[in-house]
Amino acid sequence: PIAHHDAVPQPHIYTPVANATAHEWRRHYRAAIAWVDSQIGRVLHELEARGLAPTTLVALHSDHGWSLGEHGEWQKFSNFEHGTRVPLIMRAPWVRESVGT
Repeated sequence: PIAHHDAVPQPHIYTPVANATAHEWRRHYRAAIAWVDSQIGRVLHELEARGLAPTTLVALHSDHGWSLGEHGEWQKFSNFEHGTRVPLIMRAPWVRESVGT
């Protein structure tokens, strides 16, 4: 495994979390996102290097991830709207509007 942490988030989903713990968990979550971003970059770079980027549809989909203290929530339990939104990012080079600048 890349990382492991033995701490239980909290005994109940609405139990307050110490500020230092919250800072640590947010830092770890951002590190995980940065790592995934770097891996996606490796895939995109390899598509470019092999000349496949112009003809390859790239789709990225994920769940909503962990709550990071919004509304006092720290896990994957939410009745709030932010817990229902998930990313779907697509790049189809042959569709001009799908390619960023």
